[in-house]
Amino acid sequence: MDTGLIVSRYALALVRLVEETGGGDTVCAEATALGKAMKEVPGLAQALRGSSGLSAKEKISLAKTALGGSISPEMERFLGLLASKGRDEYLPLMLSSFIREYYRRKGIRVATLRTVSPPSEEMLAKIRALVKEKAGFDVIINVVTDPELIGGFVFDVDDYLVDSSVKRQLDTVRRQFIRKNRRIV
Repeated sequence: MDTGLIVSRYALALVRLVEETGGGDTVCAEATALGKAMKEVPGLAQALRGSSGLSAKEKISLAKTALGGSISPEMERFLGLLASKGRDEYLPLMLSSFIREYYRRKGIRVATLRTVSPPSEEMLAKIRALVKEKAGFDVIINVVTDPELIGGFVFDVDDYLVDSSVKRQLDTVRRQFIRKNRRIV
């Protein structure tokens, strides 16, 4: 069976479950935190996958620990289902697919804002309000600090990119300078 098909089916099943129970925001936060923990904590992703030799209860207990000691009934049920069906090797992909689909159904988009220094919460709120007003959707902004930008920002949401960084402006001037000098020679 195709990996993409497996991932999308289980992620969609989790979306449907949280729509029935109303625990979507909680499960989405848990999925985000668990996905992040699986990337940052050495060995966690491997322990939660099928090849670890842990039982379903041990994997759920490990996920609870990674999430601070508690887990929603929906996430516990989902992890148990994956373990019982032998599909837990796809857990990281399923979590990210679930988050994407959940946000899509709620009309939320995920954006990335790259800046030299972290913006204030007030600035992020203004950006969210501006995006809501101009584009008509809510946005969750992931902030990435990038000193190479020198100044300004890069805002990326879906296929829309606004690059107002000093680095890009300097690159543009450099390319124009090179082009003009080639004509002279």
